[in-house]
Amino acid sequence: MNEDDETIVSVERKGGMEQLMANEDRRKSPRSLMDLPLEYRVINAPFPHGGIVANASEEGLLIYSVKDMPVGTKLDIVVLFPKEYELCNFEVIAEIIRKDLHWEEDWRL
Repeated sequence: MNEDDETIVSVERKGGMEQLMANEDRRKSPRSLMDLPLEYRVINAPFPHGGIVANASEEGLLIYSVKDMPVGTKLDIVVLFPKEYELCNFEVIAEIIRKDLHWEEDWRL
């Protein structure tokens, strides 16, 4: 896999937005769609990587990442969000429990 591959990594489940909306009523916690930047670091790795939070609930995050990581990888995630005129963040420790590859039409290898 090369650096141009995008992996959707979820700390709860895999699936696209269409599946999310169709299965929303079966969830223990409701999902909130969002588009927030994040920085993550594989636990005990020296370098951070960037990504996007696509949706979140009390039980997990669905993130977009360009780094291919195996299921079971533990991550230190910092999500950035605006609060009035400042940029705030929250930090979580997560584990990848599912993942799915996602390709857009205009992406190239």
